[in-house]
Amino acid sequence: MEKTQAPVGMNLASPVQIDAFEARLITLARLPFPVAASQQFRKYLQTPSFLHRRFTSDTSKLLKDSLRKGCASSLARLGGWKNEKAWNESLPPGPVWKRNERQSLSLHFSSRLPEILVQFTALGIGQFESQKAITSKELSPGDLLYFFLFYRQARPEKEVMAVLLRLPLFQQNPLVQLAYPTDFQEYPEDVISDWEPWMRGQYAMILDALQGYLSEEWLKAEKAKSSIHSWENMKRLGSVYEKLFDGYLKAVESSGRWDLARFLLRMLNSLFQYQSLSLEFWIEQLKDQDIPTKLSDRLLVHRQAIVVPRVLERMRQWTERARAVAFFEEDYSKAQWWLREWEEHNGPRLVEYVRRLTQEAEPLRLGSGATREKPA
Repeated sequence: MEKTQAPVGMNLASPVQIDAFEARLITLARLPFPVAASQQFRKYLQTPSFLHRRFTSDTSKLLKDSLRKGCASSLARLGGWKNEKAWNESLPPGPVWKRNERQSLSLHFSSRLPEILVQFTALGIGQFESQKAITSKELSPGDLLYFFLFYRQARPEKEVMAVLLRLPLFQQNPLVQLAYPTDFQEYPEDVISDWEPWMRGQYAMILDALQGYLSEEWLKAEKAKSSIHSWENMKRLGSVYEKLFDGYLKAVESSGRWDLARFLLRMLNSLFQYQSLSLEFWIEQLKDQDIPTKLSDRLLVHRQAIVVPRVLERMRQWTERARAVAFFEEDYSKAQWWLREWEEHNGPRLVEYVRRLTQEAEPLRLGSGATREKPA
């Protein structure tokens, strides 16, 4: 079989000879990382079947090197490089690799990841039906991060995104769901509820590094709601967010890792940075074609439209609990961390904005406010 040199960019001490299948495998493995363009993913939806599906130890080393360096550098680029105060007072402030425990920093990749990539290469992503049996619970934190990066890079290509969302390791990937809730309107039943493992170890380190990126993505998604035309779509999207909040924020509260929800506070501060938005910002583009007949159903959609801002009330309760922690108590430093975050990102002002929004959305319960009536 004809041999070729390893793909450019591997930074090897000396060239390694690999065959066509191995070259394609390494190239596919590196698609999630910044050097790749999203259009390249389409090449891997359908691919000629390879009879040779094994790879040498040299290729295995190349693959592991690509995964380790690519995921670490991507995590840094997506926000891990930012200097922040550590949640754990025993650790120094700094980028994610300084403010987290040393044992959580070395990403672990399971043996399933190379197996999946081999099958992707040999059969094509769109043809890999047996892959549906693999769920996110079988994968390591490094695997889940890799497939999140894979999805992120492919997402601009709608055809590729649709194929990936049919596969459980993307559809049920917690990081994909947390970063892109709007992609799950058709899969609300797949929104996960168990976030407890993500509050510690490597899982928590990954979430810590992604806080800035999550804030940016959620801000884009919240602004995009102003262009939603369908009442049913707005209701369905609100249900996805509610289910996500039920699981994620419950885990944040039970573990005391309030810092892993700071992306929400920062996103809301950016959303309301220059103005107090009214309910019309979210619902003015809703069309009359599918407007609910019952007033109660319309009010429900109003509530679903502002489900993200309404989460601030939960954070206000955290703040009250933090204020009640005495300086001699074990969690005093963490309570002070949260109080500084709350004040720095204008928590008290945001609470007032959201209260006015809620009054608009629930006029019958909380006071007078404008509601859209079904035309005669």
